[in-house]
Amino acid sequence: MLEQAFVNSSSIAMGHRSSAVDDGPAVDLTLREGEVMACLVQGLSYKATAASLDIIDTVRTHIRAIYRKLQVRNVAEAVRRALQDRLV
Repeated sequence: MLEQAFVNSSSIAMGHRSSAVDDGPAVDLTLREGEVMACLVQGLSYKATAASLDIIDTVRTHIRAIYRKLQVRNVAEAVRRALQDRLV
């Protein structure tokens, strides 16, 4: 499942998203932000996400950038938005 999320996160990083949902501009997450978002959608904690991606010192930086780009305030809103917009 992480492999599929990684493939989807690659599409996110290149600015692609499903045409089924078009309620605003595409969200341009970086490749790493897409990987972090995929982990959050799977329900991983920040600590587990950091360990999984080997980015222990920067996971919160990526998460803050994701929240800003998705215009959300917490992980639940980010996951809802990512699933709604088919970002992962």
